[in-house]
Amino acid sequence: MKTEFDAIYNDYTYELKSLLELVKSQDSDQKRKPSVRIAAGNAVTLLLAAIFEEYIRQQVKATFRAKICIKNNASDYPPKLLETVWRRSLYKLSKTRLDDISNNVGIIRKKFDETVSFSINKVLSSDVGDVIAYNEHNMQPDEMAKLFKLIGVNDVILSACNAKLILKNYGPNPEDAKKFFVSRMEDFFKRRNMIAHEIKFGSSSGSSQIENDIKLFYIFGWAIRNALRREIERFQ
Repeated sequence: MKTEFDAIYNDYTYELKSLLELVKSQDSDQKRKPSVRIAAGNAVTLLLAAIFEEYIRQQVKATFRAKICIKNNASDYPPKLLETVWRRSLYKLSKTRLDDISNNVGIIRKKFDETVSFSINKVLSSDVGDVIAYNEHNMQPDEMAKLFKLIGVNDVILSACNAKLILKNYGPNPEDAKKFFVSRMEDFFKRRNMIAHEIKFGSSSGSSQIENDIKLFYIFGWAIRNALRREIERFQ
């Protein structure tokens, strides 16, 4: 039976395939100026990071929605959950310009009310998904693991690596596969950050490197989806 995890993954892979087609089209067009090819390669890298980050955020929210349908008592979740949602909500509110608050008082008040309902009244079905899935930094392995741990999914990367297909290609055990994915993702985000913080850049990752990056996130996204399916099955 298809789940919300599958729907999110399908949207994710559609976007990855579009990026892959873009890379291949750029690679086949030898008439483009080198500067244009560099800009296109860097743009794809930034887009890939953004697509992956949104994918993880959506899967975090889907996981929590699925879990509270099974157990909706705050005691079934990590003790830090309620307080973290409270603090994050206030932090996000503190970053909002006064003009924006004045123009959206009703929306701001509703968000605050949902936070009070969740953190104070412990109504876990309150609409705080965006806060739960809020990442302060790039969606590197540690940041991703922290988001999932908040909702009771421990070591999501190790769990994702405990699959036959992953072990066959990146094993021989989940721990080694995890080291592989963590290393590759950290390298990717290091390159992503260099692009984002450079005003002028004279180079980019080659098309083969970018294709490998896309394929990495494709297979890792698949592994995450399957790990979350197993998580919900265990939680019941």
